[in-house]
Amino acid sequence: DEASTGDTVLVEGGSYSGTVDVTTSDLTIVAANPPNSSDAATVSGASNGFDIEATGVTVKGFEVMADVGVDGSNARGIDVLASGATVESNWVHDVRAEERPIGIHVWGKGQDVSNTKVVNNRIEDVEATTLTPNLEDSDREISKAKGIAVSGGDSANADNVEISHNTVEDIGNKDTALASAI
Repeated sequence: DEASTGDTVLVEGGSYSGTVDVTTSDLTIVAANPPNSSDAATVSGASNGFDIEATGVTVKGFEVMADVGVDGSNARGIDVLASGATVESNWVHDVRAEERPIGIHVWGKGQDVSNTKVVNNRIEDVEATTLTPNLEDSDREISKAKGIAVSGGDSANADNVEISHNTVEDIGNKDTALASAI
């Protein structure tokens, strides 16, 4: 809450509950320990792990879980809602929602999300808990789960977005359609 533009915040290992709302521009938030270690900085306990709402923000090295059981039908591990963000070396897993869970979501929502990087992350076990009937095949239900999603949103730009060196596994539900890694 007290961070200023240009600061680097080093986060010690431990469990952090609730959404981390990032509203300070040009801020770097780095976990002190790797996300798969016993002393990782773990963010959980809300429908979104991180909401990046300021330009030029870096989020690096966190373990992130998101569960819709807390407050809604959508869950996002990391939600990027501003330009120039870097989401790097995070482990996003156990993202659950009734309809549209997304591990890492780069979404304009009316804002520019251009020049964003999503690199070296591991995204796994993203599951829609309620499947939707497929209109084309009434015997088949679909999952709208996504590992990484990029969209300009409501007439916003999503230009020059780099998605590289990520590992995405176990997205959706077994025997369902429309779940996607990226």
